[in-house]
Amino acid sequence: MLFVTALFLSSLAVFAQSCNCPRDYSPVCGSNGKTYGNDCLAECEGISVLRSGECPTCVCPTILEPVCGDDGKTYSNDCEAACFGRTVASKGSCPIHEL
Repeated sequence: MLFVTALFLSSLAVFAQSCNCPRDYSPVCGSNGKTYGNDCLAECEGISVLRSGECPTCVCPTILEPVCGDDGKTYSNDCEAACFGRTVASKGSCPIHEL
């Protein structure tokens, strides 16, 4: 287990270097609900930043009652939308827009 942890930490350091990200800890919450060490690390993975600070830890029921968030994304239920800091725009999945 110690080897796995060391390997993870060393790969994180290499990842931060490959993206030219600072190693300072200024947590941000990504659009995927994951907390990143700073905005550079999130953006390096192609994730937009929702807000400064760590993502909230939410425990939502595993009930599938899709809702469309005010950001145009479909969430499993209203609790999940709220965890991402979104309000429910409508019940059901969001419409799919063709590009």
